[in-house]
Amino acid sequence: VVWGSTIILKLVERYPVDGLQLDFGRSAPYLSEPKRAKAQALTQFMRAVRALLDQAGQQRGQHLLLGAALPWDIDYCLAEGLEVKAWVAEGLLDYVAPGEWFYVDYNIPYADWTALTKGTTCKVYPMLMSNVAPTTAVTEGKRVWLGDDFQEFDQPKIHALVESAYSQGADGIMFYNFYVRAFGQEMY
Repeated sequence: VVWGSTIILKLVERYPVDGLQLDFGRSAPYLSEPKRAKAQALTQFMRAVRALLDQAGQQRGQHLLLGAALPWDIDYCLAEGLEVKAWVAEGLLDYVAPGEWFYVDYNIPYADWTALTKGTTCKVYPMLMSNVAPTTAVTEGKRVWLGDDFQEFDQPKIHALVESAYSQGADGIMFYNFYVRAFGQEMY
């Protein structure tokens, strides 16, 4: 039995879930050093979770989804020991939700994710956080480092972020920490 898989098995047996989403998007590190050398253990965990969901789904007569919220930079994921390329290639994930950890940025590229999942059954649902970074927040490198100058969502910002995601080939979007109370009655 792979560590953590017993808890997941109890969850899917006890509750009528349609699947699980594992959250790797909150903050690294996920593994101690040397991360790349230990990445295979995390991939084995992902295989075990997929197998448990498949077993439980077969008993229910349905496919149980497995998704992952992930940092938006694939190279960063790999450096942190998240072998997302292998997870997608092996069919372990039904969807990936790449995004920034605490904010969403207008300049996040999703095209690498849509290229990675092309020809597979894995979908791309960019993770949109409830706070929007200023347009000047992106650094020259691939990582996004954000300051305290952020704005809450409003309908035009959501529309712009969704248009950006779809224009890059995303299959949908995923809201993370979506504070509905901030939008008033027109959003309900």
